[in-house]
Amino acid sequence: MHPVARLYERENDFPLYRGGPKKTYMIAAIPRTGSTHLSIKLWNTGAMGAPMEYTNLSNRDRMIQRLGRGDSLTYWKRLKTVRTSPNGVFGFKAFVSDYRNIAANHEALLPMIESDKVIYLVRKDRVAQAVSYAKAVQTAAWFSGVEYKKEPEYDLKAMLNAENWINQQESAWEEIFQMTGTSPLRIYYEDFLADTEKSIMEIAKFLEIHPAEFHPLGLQDIEKQSDQISQEWARKFTEYKNTVGQSGDIAA
Repeated sequence: MHPVARLYERENDFPLYRGGPKKTYMIAAIPRTGSTHLSIKLWNTGAMGAPMEYTNLSNRDRMIQRLGRGDSLTYWKRLKTVRTSPNGVFGFKAFVSDYRNIAANHEALLPMIESDKVIYLVRKDRVAQAVSYAKAVQTAAWFSGVEYKKEPEYDLKAMLNAENWINQQESAWEEIFQMTGTSPLRIYYEDFLADTEKSIMEIAKFLEIHPAEFHPLGLQDIEKQSDQISQEWARKFTEYKNTVGQSGDIAA
C-alpha cells in the first residue's frame, strides 16, 4: 500500500474524540499545489487535525465502509471522532470536484462539511503547475513512488489544456468563496516550501491554535515529483508562451 493511502487507515486515527470538534477548517486545494505535503505537515503538528482528502467520496470507499458501512452521513459523523486531534481541531482537504459532487449527489452532506475557516492553497509558478498536472494525467502517477503507467512525452496541447483547467479551478473556488461569504487565508506553495515553519505558524495563528498545543507525530512525508523531465517540459512550454502566448495567439 502506498504511504499516502496508508494515512487513511485505522492505524493513523487519533484516539476517539467525544463531542463535536471545537474548530473546523478546510484546505481548498487545486491539484499540483503540494496540498498533500501541506496536509501532512499540519497533521504532524498533532494540533491541527488530520486534514486529508476525505470529501473525495469516489476514492474514499474503503474509509466510508470502515466508518460508515457505506453511508456518507454516518461516515462523516464518525470521521470527526477519529480524525479530530486531541485539542478539538478537525480539518480536511477538498477540491472543487469534491465540492460539486457532494452538492449534486450527496446534498444532505453539504451543510455537514461547512467549516469555521478556509485555507486556500495556490501556486505562483503556473507553468510548473501545468507541467506537473499534465505529466500526472499522462502517467497516472500522482505521487512519488508510483510507477508510470505510460512514459511521459511532452504534448503542447495537453500543457495548454492543463493551464486552462487550472485557471478554471481557481475561478471556481473564487466563486464558491464569494457565494459562501468566505475570506480564506491564502497560502502560496512556493512560500510554504521556502519557509515551512513560518507558514505553519501563520496557519496556526489564523486557526487560533497556540504552538504550545503542538506535539509532533512523526508521520512519513512524501517526496517532490519534480525531475529533469519536468524541467525540460517547463522550458519548452515557457519558450512557447514567450514566442506565441504573449501575443494572445495560443491555440487550444
